[in-house]
Amino acid sequence: MHKIPSLKHTVPAIVIGAMLALTGVIVPLHNAGAQSPASRPHALPVINLNINTGDADFVKTLDPAIPTDSISYYSIQLVNANLVKPTYPSLAVVPDLATWTVSKNHRVYTFTIRSNARFNNGDKVTAQDAAWSLTRALLPSTKSPVASLYLAPIRGAAEVVAGKARKLAGVKVLGPRTLQISLTAPYAYFLNTLTYPTADVLDQKRMAGKKPDTYLDNNCRGNQGAGPFEFVCSNGSGHNSFFPAGHSPYFDFKPNPFYYGAKAHVMIHAPFIADTDAQWRLFRSGAIDATSAPTADIGIARHLKGYSQRPALVTDYITPNQQEAPFNNVNCRLAVAYGINRFAITEQLLKGTEAPLYDVLPPGLPQGGQGYFGAGKKQGVPYYNPDKARAYLNACPGHLKGVTLTYQKTSADVTHEYDAITFELNQLGANITLKPLTFNQWLQVVGQSMQVTKTQITENLWIDDYPDAQDWLAQLLQTGANYDIGGFSNHTYDQLVNQGNVTFNPARRAAIYRRAQKIALNDGAWIGVGWQDVPWVVRPSLHNLIYTNGNIYPVNNDWSTVS
Repeated sequence: MHKIPSLKHTVPAIVIGAMLALTGVIVPLHNAGAQSPASRPHALPVINLNINTGDADFVKTLDPAIPTDSISYYSIQLVNANLVKPTYPSLAVVPDLATWTVSKNHRVYTFTIRSNARFNNGDKVTAQDAAWSLTRALLPSTKSPVASLYLAPIRGAAEVVAGKARKLAGVKVLGPRTLQISLTAPYAYFLNTLTYPTADVLDQKRMAGKKPDTYLDNNCRGNQGAGPFEFVCSNGSGHNSFFPAGHSPYFDFKPNPFYYGAKAHVMIHAPFIADTDAQWRLFRSGAIDATSAPTADIGIARHLKGYSQRPALVTDYITPNQQEAPFNNVNCRLAVAYGINRFAITEQLLKGTEAPLYDVLPPGLPQGGQGYFGAGKKQGVPYYNPDKARAYLNACPGHLKGVTLTYQKTSADVTHEYDAITFELNQLGANITLKPLTFNQWLQVVGQSMQVTKTQITENLWIDDYPDAQDWLAQLLQTGANYDIGGFSNHTYDQLVNQGNVTFNPARRAAIYRRAQKIALNDGAWIGVGWQDVPWVVRPSLHNLIYTNGNIYPVNNDWSTVS
């Protein structure tokens, strides 16, 4: 995932008074803080959150086996639950539907489902539901683009993905509430990767035989998860089962009455809106409850109550297509890597909402994200050096003439950023033009091989799926990984990452990953720009919500404390 609208991850909006057209998006008629049409019969207060920004129409998916973007991810995790879950801001993995024990060799995990765990239809959550859900995510018929990544540690996962087995060998139901998961190796990151929605537990009785990816999107009441919320459904069909026909798209959520934990005391209203910059104005008008601030308005934001600036595990980087000219030549890649003035872009143009990124991993990430390579100079990785950039450009066949760089045009900030990047490179002698894409168009580019989309070089972003270095180093750069879209392949790099993945000593693991990072950086496979340090404003009246890792979450992932 996971992919997010760039660069500012602001919140969706509702407008006071009448229906307004903002940047081509019709925003629904509500008063600030008022309940949406579907939720008015309920007495709980409504908060308006930033979970559907970047798409004016609908999420890409509500199927837990499928999501690759932050918009889909958030709604899925409100409604569904997993065996384990992450907490914020500590980044710890804690029990969700189950507690667990682990064998001494770190290969066998035994989960015990909570006795009071239920889906929102009242059905009990069973170990069989969990086993079925894991297998379903991996089956070829589900066509999950991510299950083979996040569930790969489980023994037998590869065979299910390849269609050679329909039973997941590493998963055993030992009793109605007891599930055993066996791994192919002692992976240090397993509990982290298990938190991704591909392991969410679905109700087998209700979901068996339903078409993956489309059934949940077109049937509001089909979303019978075990999470803290459930959808407030309309009487229509298809997408209009979530909101009335003729109304601008939105999701409403109410507390799940069967949730195992302490119940939420709020409802959530989440309209869809395409443009992130409009949201700042909507927050200022009193129409939404939280927002990030465009760089042009940082000065205003810093004087507002509820302002904070939080580092996020979000990286802004560039991916070249190594399989086709010109970027199949390392000189062409390094011309770009040495030609970007990261400090000027992040600290000056973006006014400190990002900080320069010379590593693959963002600072603050456990297992190696400590900003090892600084400004690049002393550590032997690419940094801003116009003379080196020109030398590499002169050695690059074609000198980067007629190259197209794609980016997601979802905010003025990202447009300004990539205008500046192409200006810098063109000043050195290249001729690179920008191709703006909508968020969903950009997802198509960064979600598959650049060979398929015929893309030369693209803006890219990654927000942690789970707080572990493996989520960057393996998912994005190992040979054949789904998100190794540029086709980087290096045997030594792969070996180092594999070694780090099964190393439990934190210092030793970090040192291994550091060596791997250097290889990718010096190959020009990863061209870092910045890691995000996002300014955020939450209304002082809204309690126990924090901005972290690209979105807004309840403290300790506990919605019962939000008021």
